[in-house]
Amino acid sequence: LTNVPQEVGDCVGHGAAHAATYVFARQCVQTGRVNEFHEVHASYCYGIARVQIGKGQISGDGAAGAWAAEGLRQYGFIFLIDGVPPYSGQLSRRWGSRPGVPANFIDFGKQFLIKTVARARNANDVRDGLCNGYPSTVASNVGFKMNPPVVDGRLINSPSGNWNHQMCVIAYD
Repeated sequence: LTNVPQEVGDCVGHGAAHAATYVFARQCVQTGRVNEFHEVHASYCYGIARVQIGKGQISGDGAAGAWAAEGLRQYGFIFLIDGVPPYSGQLSRRWGSRPGVPANFIDFGKQFLIKTVARARNANDVRDGLCNGYPSTVASNVGFKMNPPVVDGRLINSPSGNWNHQMCVIAYD
């Protein structure tokens, strides 16, 4: 997968897009249609979360992770393909402000709905979902030390301060 660097405070769009990308990739492999695989568009996920679901409640950058999950359920996702503008922070800000994502892209996205989302309440819920082939996202305001120690060959980080961020979780160790 392509690691598209986040340019603005649209991490919710990136986290949701990565999770949807992994769900779609799994479906393509399971159905033998790997040639149909495309990555999911972060700016679309961000715009849908902020405008269609969040109703413009946040000024400046940012969105709620639950809004992105609901956006994927109601409005689906679009791909980074020809005919769709590529990701950029500027596009995320444009689609994340009223009037939001253009209607033609929303109509296309509704063909690719994430049919079920579930709230993970703890690490075991995330682990169980991952073991059953479902990625997860974590949206929180917990900050961490930026220089975690290595313990038994693993980076072990400790909470420190606040940092609003969303990430996609694709593995559990």
